[in-house]
Amino acid sequence: MALDLDKVHNYQREEDSGNMVLLNKAPYSRFIREGETPVIIQRGQFWTDGGDKIPMSEVPKWAWESLKHMAKESRESVGMKEDAEEIANKAKKAEAKSPILTDTSGGPNILDILQTLQHDDDNHWTKAGLPDLNVIKEKMGRYVSRSQVEEAIPGFRRKDE
Repeated sequence: MALDLDKVHNYQREEDSGNMVLLNKAPYSRFIREGETPVIIQRGQFWTDGGDKIPMSEVPKWAWESLKHMAKESRESVGMKEDAEEIANKAKKAEAKSPILTDTSGGPNILDILQTLQHDDDNHWTKAGLPDLNVIKEKMGRYVSRSQVEEAIPGFRRKDE
């Protein structure tokens, strides 16, 4: 099922009374961290702000850590049934896993994509001079985190004109 922020609470009007009745809900949590792409969790699945699904193996450690600190009821409401200890183990696995620098299908890798960014094109960069993750995602064909970009070329920034 896809990310659905339009119908977090789905209501219907009762014919007899005219009252609005809650039919179902699909709560979500949005995790943000400076310099990283926000991560949304809904129905136990992770998503980018653009609605692209993030495979569990690519959920960044910091998002697992944020999830771990949520109250049990809040975690369950967004579809995450694991307890805090299981989530902590997933965070450790995410930390130990080296980011994927190449597309396993033989497509372009992060290094190649970063080298194609035009320093004079404002669309390729954030206001802070970092590579725009949406541009990289478009060129790679999949989600790439800020930490993966940083590991590929540490300190990579836009050159001053």
